[in-house]
Amino acid sequence: MKDWWDKPVCLIVGKTETCRVERMEKAEDMLLNDWPDDSGPAYSHAREALTKALQDPASDSSRKAARLAFAAAADEAGILSDDA
Repeated sequence: MKDWWDKPVCLIVGKTETCRVERMEKAEDMLLNDWPDDSGPAYSHAREALTKALQDPASDSSRKAARLAFAAAADEAGILSDDA
C-alpha cells in the first residue's frame, strides 16, 4: 500500500469519462502506454519523479513529488480533471 497516493489524480479519458489514478504503478503505466502527448517537459519530469518514487515508495516526499509531477503532466496534456 506504500505506492498509493493520499489523494487521487483525476484524468479525463475519452470524451466525458474520468479515471481516478491512486497508485504510482498505475500512473507509470498510463504514462508509458496511454498518454496522449509524451513530448512535453512535464511528461519527462513525471516519468523521472515516478521512477524515483517507485524505487523508494516509503518516502513520503518522493510520493508527493511524483503525484504533483503526474498532475502537472496531465495538465500539460490537457487531460487533468477537477473531479477528485
